[in-house]
Amino acid sequence: MEKRGISPVIATVLLISITLVLAVIIFVAFSALLKEKATKFDEPIENACGAVSFVAEAFPGTGNVIKISVSNQGNVPIYAIKVLKSGEGSLEEADVLTDSESTTVPNGDTKDFDYTGDLIAGDEITIVPVILGSTGTEGQTSSYACADAGYITTVRNI
Repeated sequence: MEKRGISPVIATVLLISITLVLAVIIFVAFSALLKEKATKFDEPIENACGAVSFVAEAFPGTGNVIKISVSNQGNVPIYAIKVLKSGEGSLEEADVLTDSESTTVPNGDTKDFDYTGDLIAGDEITIVPVILGSTGTEGQTSSYACADAGYITTVRNI
C-alpha cells in the first residue's frame, strides 16, 4: 500500500497563504483600535499644551449665569474652555464652553464665556483650555483638552 501526502510545494503555498490571511486579519483588527493623532505645530498636540498660558476669572453675571473671563497670554489660540468644579475631593466635569460669536481666544486677547451650571460665589473651579489640532485628513481638525494646563480660580462676588 502506497501512502500519499501533499507535495512540499503545495504545503509551502498553503502555509504562506494562511500566514498572510492571519496577518491581514490582525492588521485590520488593530488598525480600527488606533485613532489618528492630532498635531499642532507639526508635533503631537499634547506637546502644544506646554505653550498654553492664560489667566481666568469667574464672577456672577445676570440671572443664573456665571461669567468666565479668559485672557490668553500664550502662543497658542484657545478654542474653548472646559470647567471642572471642585467638590468633596473630586472634580465634576462641566460642559465645554465656546463663545457664540467667535470660538477662539487668540493670543493676547480676552473673551468672556457664559456658564449656566450650578456654580455659586465661593466655589473653586478649574478652567481647562481646549485647543485645536489638525488630523492627517486635509482640512479636518480635532479638539484636545490640556488638563495639565488648567487654571484654578474661585468664583468671586461682585
